Amino acid sequence: MRLVTRDIDGEGQEVDIAEVDVLAGLFGGLSVIRAFITKEPTPRFHRLPFFYPNGVLPCKDGFVALVANTDAEWERLVEVMGNPEWAQEDIFKTALSRSEMADALDELLRPWLMQHTKEEIFRMCQNNRVPTAPLYSAGDVVGHYHLQERGFFTEIEHPAAGGMKLPGAPFILSETPWSLRYPAPTLGEHNQEIYCNKLGLSDQNFASLRSRHVI
Repeated sequence: MRLVTRDIDGEGQEVDIAEVDVLAGLFGGLSVIRAFITKEPTPRFHRLPFFYPNGVLPCKDGFVALVANTDAEWERLVEVMGNPEWAQEDIFKTALSRSEMADALDELLRPWLMQHTKEEIFRMCQNNRVPTAPLYSAGDVVGHYHLQERGFFTEIEHPAAGGMKLPGAPFILSETPWSLRYPAPTLGEHNQEIYCNKLGLSDQNFASLRSRHVI
């Protein structure tokens, strides 16, 4: 927007974006609209009306978010599952009918889902253009092959906490690569450097402040 208005009047404008505002719109938009229309609190749900499959479903080692809103996506999902006979029944022909039969569809999908891990389902669906995402635990994220390959996590030795694995930079710069040079400071670790070297406090006064537990 700032660039657009700059082209119009030559000045542009400041852009003030709060993270919480973005998250409220991203995660709460549909719920807020629904509550406003129905005048009732929006319950938690893992299904969307009029479309199915569209939600979080269990699999062999956890859960996957599986979406097949359109008939084309549904047909591709059926291919991934090996074209089971039940998927050819008329009650599953349209998005609306699949939504109306969601409970039955869950039970029919379950055997196939429970035969495969979330990573296997993700890969198979990805290869056949079916929107799918595995639900990762913290451990899954730490051990994820993509993040390992990118060198996202870095290890450092902390004087109080010991060895730690920490998230690194979410980007890679070609000319100024990021690195973690030292751990988070302990309480008061840099007091003398700041008070004496930076602010000019004498060693005598610094020792006095420490003896009186001011710093």
